[in-house]
Amino acid sequence: MGEGWKQPEPERTNRRSRGSRSRRKHAKPMVSVNALSIVDKHRPRARIRLAMTGRIFSPEASLRSEPASQCGGVSDCTPAGQTERIRTDFMAMVSHDLRTPLAAIKEALSLLSETAAGRLDDRQRRYLTIAREEIDRLNRMIDNLVEVSRMDSGKLILHRDTVDLPELLSTAIERLSLLVSKRNLIVERNMPSRLPPVMGDRDRLIRVFINLLDNAIKNSLPGGTIRVDIGFVDPGSSLPAEKGTIAGAGYVQVTVSDDGPGIPPEFLDRIFGKFERVDPSGSGIGLGLAIVRSLVEMHHGKVWAESKPGQGARFHFILPIGENS
Repeated sequence: MGEGWKQPEPERTNRRSRGSRSRRKHAKPMVSVNALSIVDKHRPRARIRLAMTGRIFSPEASLRSEPASQCGGVSDCTPAGQTERIRTDFMAMVSHDLRTPLAAIKEALSLLSETAAGRLDDRQRRYLTIAREEIDRLNRMIDNLVEVSRMDSGKLILHRDTVDLPELLSTAIERLSLLVSKRNLIVERNMPSRLPPVMGDRDRLIRVFINLLDNAIKNSLPGGTIRVDIGFVDPGSSLPAEKGTIAGAGYVQVTVSDDGPGIPPEFLDRIFGKFERVDPSGSGIGLGLAIVRSLVEMHHGKVWAESKPGQGARFHFILPIGENS
């Protein structure tokens, strides 16, 4: 070795760079969730596996217009389509995880009401009633989330049969009886003495009644009146001939009216959209009327609203009469 020879310094910079890249390569992705969008902070364009579904979503796949099979089975591989898919899966997961604890809480409250009813004073009974009302409200919200999730995924199947609308209406009113009593409301029913059955899915049509009545309860003044009218659609009317209805079929019309503040004209069409609310500060998440529209249209019916500010609102829907009626 020559006198002036020195051992070269190790390539610390490159080694650190390679080590850093290696650590980044094997590090677990840091995933953040914001408004139902998912971002990998280390590899923002990399594929991300969702734990809730096991599906893989890739922004790169959507940009290259890859087949649906490479987008986790989702037909819409655009960023907007993936976001909607994530939102649907998220709602389904949250809804499923909330049902079990809510059912346990409701059962505990029922047992408490039955076993300790004689030892509770008026204030304590009122607290129990409020708790039951809030649990019922949360259950209705979860039902709506589950219904929307099924609709968006194409998994909602109607089990059609001839059903009695007055009986479905009575079931819906009974399920909302606590809310009706709390606001001291009157629910009036007006219908023919003999009304033919309609063709439909019993559980889904009860959901239609519950969502419309729940909307009327929220918007009615305390001590007010909600009116439900059921009658026949005039065969000469243009309603049975509209798009999506069954040509030549007889129809029944249901109208749910309230005496609340009414709906501004610009909202009459928008209120049937998802997450749409006239009053953003009001209760609910804006899915009830969207579900009503989807379910009624799946039954070959039609739904619409009429209102004048300060004069309440009227929600109408039509359904086909049963085939053997």
